[in-house]
Amino acid sequence: MAKLFMYFIGLCNRVAALFIAFSIVYGSAYCCTKGNISSPPDIKRILDRGYLIVAMSSSERIPFFTASDQGKEEPQGLDIDLAKEIARNLGVEKVVFLRDTSSFNDVVNNVSNCKADMAISKISFTYNRATKVKYSKRYATLYKTLIINRTSFPEISNITDDEIKSTFNDPKISIGVMQGTSYAAFAKLLFPKAQIIPMEKWEEIIEAVLSKKISAAFWDDLELEKYIDLNAGKYLFLKSLKFKEEKDTLHIIMPWDSHQLSNFIELFIASNDINYRTKDILPTLKKIRSKKGGG
Repeated sequence: MAKLFMYFIGLCNRVAALFIAFSIVYGSAYCCTKGNISSPPDIKRILDRGYLIVAMSSSERIPFFTASDQGKEEPQGLDIDLAKEIARNLGVEKVVFLRDTSSFNDVVNNVSNCKADMAISKISFTYNRATKVKYSKRYATLYKTLIINRTSFPEISNITDDEIKSTFNDPKISIGVMQGTSYAAFAKLLFPKAQIIPMEKWEEIIEAVLSKKISAAFWDDLELEKYIDLNAGKYLFLKSLKFKEEKDTLHIIMPWDSHQLSNFIELFIASNDINYRTKDILPTLKKIRSKKGGG
């Protein structure tokens, strides 16, 4: 019995020794050492290439970015500057902007299909997009806004978010939104019973409100401020209903498996305390417009 017990103890010691040896070898294979440091794949890909690829709409969303001009003119805007600063901090000097589509949904697809390292393109958060790509922290906060004709709704003045939703969530109401943007999805969520009408141009939507062809236009408060800045006379016939709680947050997006790049972007936004608001953005808008001759 004693021999059997000693044999058992010896067997346990040998198993323990083998387990410790295995742990040391296995663990060392996955530890970073000074002589064996390698960048994660999503960062290494950018460093090896020597430049950052950023997807962006070919359209114009001043002050975030000016229109694509086939390389004839250096693009301007907050998103352009943000992309360049990120590239510089990553350790590459050049940014290549992939601007082969005007649709924001297609910009998201360019990232989900790994045609770009990231997109910085006034991209709003939607649940559908979040199933395809990885979102950063917000870098700007805007507010969803309805624009109505004063004579169509003379009784409406200051109303709550819930009152806006209940008033305009009606089959008789028609709401114009920019085609291919997140606002088509936002409108369906906020006003599921209303008629949501996608259009290609913001001016076309506003003219439809002025002529009473549609009940309202729906976009963010910045786009409203931009319109007022250029069309103060026409705005006398319009009224804005700005949501107080329905925020439109803007984010940088990356392929879903860009884990280390995502961590870098999170820290970049947080450490620089970036969260633009409409009031912060308007001076850049005026500056870009003055360079473009008021356009």
